[in-house]
Amino acid sequence: MSKIASRVQKFAKKDLQDKITGYQDILQNIISPPKEEDLIEFFKCIIPTEAPQVSYNLTDTFSNSMALIPDSIQINVGKVVIELIEGKPSSHFDNSEFIIRRIVAEKLEHLKQYGEAAKILEVSLSKASNHSKKEICILYTHYSFCLLMTPECLNIKSYDPKDLETIPSYVKANDTFALALSLKDRIDDDVDRIPFMYTDALIAEIHKKFESARQKFYSLSLVPNVPNSEQYLIRTVQNALLSPPGEARDKFFATLVADSRTHSLPHYPVLLQFCQHKLISEAAVKQHSLRSFFLPPQLPFLDPSLIKSNIVSLSLIYSNITLLQLTTLLEMEPTTQNIETVETFAAELISSGLIDGSIDQIMGVIKFHSQSTILTEWDGQLNNLLISAIDSCDLMDLHGLLPQKA
Repeated sequence: MSKIASRVQKFAKKDLQDKITGYQDILQNIISPPKEEDLIEFFKCIIPTEAPQVSYNLTDTFSNSMALIPDSIQINVGKVVIELIEGKPSSHFDNSEFIIRRIVAEKLEHLKQYGEAAKILEVSLSKASNHSKKEICILYTHYSFCLLMTPECLNIKSYDPKDLETIPSYVKANDTFALALSLKDRIDDDVDRIPFMYTDALIAEIHKKFESARQKFYSLSLVPNVPNSEQYLIRTVQNALLSPPGEARDKFFATLVADSRTHSLPHYPVLLQFCQHKLISEAAVKQHSLRSFFLPPQLPFLDPSLIKSNIVSLSLIYSNITLLQLTTLLEMEPTTQNIETVETFAAELISSGLIDGSIDQIMGVIKFHSQSTILTEWDGQLNNLLISAIDSCDLMDLHGLLPQKA
């Protein structure tokens, strides 16, 4: 008989209170300093054989002492305790099991073992009702986050709802996070808040709500000392470029251009062109490898975004233009299908109020009735640019950096 088993047996026939006190003394002795093999053997001796009213006192003590134990021991012993508790059909363990599962999953999450962490948390979903809204929200958040970080979700190839329905991990994450959002209590600790913000942003993107996703990812990138802030900033720019044109996007582009962090991104020149309402040519797309900047499920939305943005840019220049000419200027083959696509996009922009115009379908002509507001804004931007250029020239001249006239 092992030393631990022998010590446990000494208290096995004591009355209830003496037994619990004796077992707790043994447990405290093993925890400080922590001995993994002894802890595992201790719980294997106690949980399967003792009554729940004895065992749950010890699992409670362990769950409350886990912070004092190294992470690897928390995980290994925690997994054994969870497995042993699963064989005991008693509600006595609900609280300690909930805590142990949460802590073990948190450690696995830090080790990027997201699939295993999600499996451990999944059991707690059905037992969460006895806990506070905040605790439930945290549980739902981490479960959803871990599922979205599994290879199955990281390698999503399409944002089409029909394709997403075939990915069980995504369906579970989406449904569970909807429950987290429905809870009024919000998360204020960064350990929990960052996964919440990331999950919220990613699901918004997957739902093709690019305007919402860009703001959510940007807010995440601004959290002080957040890991992967550059990746969140890149995701911000991706969603911004996929967003529909309009005043809100213009203001957001201005914010990104003013953010010095974006200046080092390889696709900053394209971002600047969008901000200045310049025509984005196919040559510029290839020059800056813009398509390689996007993830596979994002790519189908890039060309429509470029076409719409370019239509708005051209509306600043032309008072009327044929659909054929517009299609050609957009560097698209003037096929019937492409002309109809351009007409559809132009109609969307007009109906949404982004362009003040009309389409004469019989003549195949788009008329831009009044772009005064947009032109005034564009003229103001151009004027500011010219003032900046003049100021730069004056400064260069002052320091003798301009070539002297002959």
